[in-house]
Amino acid sequence: MIRKAISVLAIGSLLSACAPVSFGAKQTVSVGPASGQGASTTPPTPSAGTRDVVFNYTVAPADNQVDILLVVDDSNSMYEDNLRLAQKLSSFVADLASSGMNWQMCVTTTDTGWYAGGSIYWYQNADADTRIAGSTPHIMNGAVSNQSQVFVETMKRIGAGWGDTSNDERGIQAMNLHLAKRSNGCYRSNAALAVILISDEDERSIGGDISQKFYDEESQRFTLEPSDLPQSYVDGVIAAFGAGKKFSVNSIIIKPGDSQCMATQDSGSAKGHYGFRYAELSQLTGGSVGSICDADYSQNLQYFKNAIQNSLSRTNLECEPVGSINVTLSPPMGNVTTRRDGQALVFEPAVPQGTSVTLRYQCSN
Repeated sequence: MIRKAISVLAIGSLLSACAPVSFGAKQTVSVGPASGQGASTTPPTPSAGTRDVVFNYTVAPADNQVDILLVVDDSNSMYEDNLRLAQKLSSFVADLASSGMNWQMCVTTTDTGWYAGGSIYWYQNADADTRIAGSTPHIMNGAVSNQSQVFVETMKRIGAGWGDTSNDERGIQAMNLHLAKRSNGCYRSNAALAVILISDEDERSIGGDISQKFYDEESQRFTLEPSDLPQSYVDGVIAAFGAGKKFSVNSIIIKPGDSQCMATQDSGSAKGHYGFRYAELSQLTGGSVGSICDADYSQNLQYFKNAIQNSLSRTNLECEPVGSINVTLSPPMGNVTTRRDGQALVFEPAVPQGTSVTLRYQCSN
């Protein structure tokens, strides 16, 4: 059983993590913005143009639920990559189950013109149009039999290259649209949320960077809408579930700067692009980034599983703090460290359930 120690959320720009700050026998410490600082009982001093934020919560009893949203790029070049991912998903969810997690998975595509963020049914047989049994065939969970077959058959059903809109990849907008339809049962109130995205291009192919253009039509998709931006998804999850929701976005992409992978993808039927926006969103949320050029996605998925598990010892911050963070635990604990990871505060080891935690810091007005 995995302990749900503290809610997860990594928001804002990814900063260099602080050096660990030891609680020792103290109840209250101050965590600096850029490097580790010694224990202090002095609250942060308010600065001009800032506001105090005080966040109190009690670490909830152990909870092992995780909702997974799979976002697949269904453009022309992606069919084989999607099948390779599908062939490894059964071992990924088996590992989650053996870790004690209660998981479920929904799937959508980066094509927001046709699917518009809707959940796609899971299929036992794509050719025969046979969906998985049950009243919610768009939700896969541990009760579904022949999971390996279902993953592959569903990728067959989704296919690739269906019309012009499938080549306008909008993975982040698809996440936002899917989130807006959360009455579909894909999101449980007490569950962690893990998104897995696979694409060989960026948001709208070039991520808003006209210098990355290869095809003429990419110029027409140059402008990113607000719902295409990484921060929009972070803000959307907060608006939907509150600041306590724990989640991460994990991506399998052409990693920025990986010219060898880019050349490999370009040798196929279409030009690939570095996934700058997708990598940024993974960094913002404490997720992991894997390479789409890996022959076997097992290691990528292992990283994702670890990211899900590690998220249970993180708590979100409302903003990128100005100055230090004042942390109070009741009852006090010894031998615990904290560090900043972007706009998340990480506790090592995880704080036990029943502990009262108070965070005080300043945000810019």
